[in-house]
Amino acid sequence: MSINQVTHQKYITYMHADMCRQLPKLGHEQLDRSFFELIIVCNAFATQQVQLNLEFVPTPSYLRGVRMVEQGTVDTHSASIWYSDINQSQLYASEEVLRTGEFEKGIYVHESHPLLILPPDKINLSHYTALSVKAWRHDWAVSQSIAQSVADTGHMPAIFEMLAAKRADFTLLEFSNHTSMDRVQNDIRLKILTGLKQLRAKGLIYPVYVKAGFINPKVKHWRVVNPLAIASIKAN
Repeated sequence: MSINQVTHQKYITYMHADMCRQLPKLGHEQLDRSFFELIIVCNAFATQQVQLNLEFVPTPSYLRGVRMVEQGTVDTHSASIWYSDINQSQLYASEEVLRTGEFEKGIYVHESHPLLILPPDKINLSHYTALSVKAWRHDWAVSQSIAQSVADTGHMPAIFEMLAAKRADFTLLEFSNHTSMDRVQNDIRLKILTGLKQLRAKGLIYPVYVKAGFINPKVKHWRVVNPLAIASIKAN
């Protein structure tokens, strides 16, 4: 199983063959999606009375992990994959984990950014530069729809450094389940600017996403800032 190398190192104590037989208890810490979705994989196989023996292969990026699956180097990838990122004639795809419209992100800026002191009705993101990973096609498309321009960074960890260095103004990130909803990495703190309405998932998947910090109940009634872009994605 391919897994992001940063996630692999961060949760190295869990990266063993019998992880599914010793599932970690979800607390209130912010967990990486590529880690906590492993728990969903384990639970899915457990319902079929199948015990997995996992061998993890760290990869530098999400798309590299996907290509490894297509090439047969690994059997699967640790995190869920967009249908648009795979060759569906080559790979089997399960039923979707999150359905269209169920996964939305918050807008984050560096804690010193002046956008934080503006009243909501004075914020116009079309005057600012977004930051994203170009390989994240959906994030990139949404960022283009709401920002003046979009700056590219090669991988997720660099987002924090680039916002701290003022090379862009904001980024789209999964919500934090911390009380402040801040995202912190290497002492760089990003704060939520505004939100998109509550993620809605069903069954046993929803509690896992909430506990891991991927879904935050606080955003249930927040305003969607790009309804036309969402409508366009659903139409396609």
